[in-house]
Amino acid sequence: MRRASAPGCRRAAGNRVRNAVAGLAIAAVVGGLPRASAQEGSKRATPAPTKLVRPSSAGPRTAAEYQARARERFGRKDYKLAIEDLDRAIALEPRSAGLYVERARVWSARFYPDMEIDDLTIAIQLDPADPEFRLARAMSWSSQGRHRLAMDDYNAAIALRPADPRLYVARGNEWKRDLKLDDALADYNAAIRLNPRYVPAYIGRALVSRQRRDFARAAAELGALVQMVPENAEVHRLLARILATCNNESVRDGQVAVREATLACELTRWADPDCLDTLAAAYAEAGDYDSAVKWQKKAIELLRKDVPSTLKRAMNFGGRRGVGFEDRLAFYKGRKPTRE
Repeated sequence: MRRASAPGCRRAAGNRVRNAVAGLAIAAVVGGLPRASAQEGSKRATPAPTKLVRPSSAGPRTAAEYQARARERFGRKDYKLAIEDLDRAIALEPRSAGLYVERARVWSARFYPDMEIDDLTIAIQLDPADPEFRLARAMSWSSQGRHRLAMDDYNAAIALRPADPRLYVARGNEWKRDLKLDDALADYNAAIRLNPRYVPAYIGRALVSRQRRDFARAAAELGALVQMVPENAEVHRLLARILATCNNESVRDGQVAVREATLACELTRWADPDCLDTLAAAYAEAGDYDSAVKWQKKAIELLRKDVPSTLKRAMNFGGRRGVGFEDRLAFYKGRKPTRE
């Protein structure tokens, strides 16, 4: 198995947030997260119950026990030790596709995209009929900006399970990243036909409207979605973001943005840096720059706990957010709002 190249690691560092999304997809495959539900898309999900396997008092002996300990170590971010346990599990059960997917999740967390792809490819070779493995690899390809390879896997996953709305939304997101917005809308609409309450599809449509700079439509779509899923933090956050930062003055509304962002923070127990970042932007739009600075500092503090120190300089806490968190803090200190 080849080691990740330095350029590969740098690409992963520059795309941290998309890598995190790929890691979430892999986690869903191996049981660390629940499968998509009708209200999927909230910033926090409740883990699905899984059968608990405990290593014996003498230490792990079976592949399942090594896998269980690897999950515990992964939860503590002891990634190197988690890899060692999964190596031992795979040595005991080399034809278990799930073990390779589990190890791919750890490689993703360590920003080793080549290793992640290697393991996902092995899993697909061992079990080519499982669309979840294709989905996980597609999202990994996407995190590296390799659109064509990602689309090949999305298409294969849909062919294997054509009635799964998650797959259409995932492919729609890829179309959107490639700026093929009509194709993205077609996939989001297909997902909604399959499940009229599938929240990520509605979010995708609203984000297409935002990408087309039709902020009024995007705000209206998210406003309707808030009524449908009032407990969904991500919907509140996205609506607040548009109301606080869009370039259309007739759409912006600082007070409503503060209300929506506050709801998002409450739903995520004030522990999500994106929600706090949006709350800061909302306060800035409302003219309360002292509060904007306060919450932006808290967002940065939270993000620093999650981002490896070697990536902080390269990211400036930006990632998919464009202008970085620290840049926005400078805006608020200079009593300027954020425009996106």
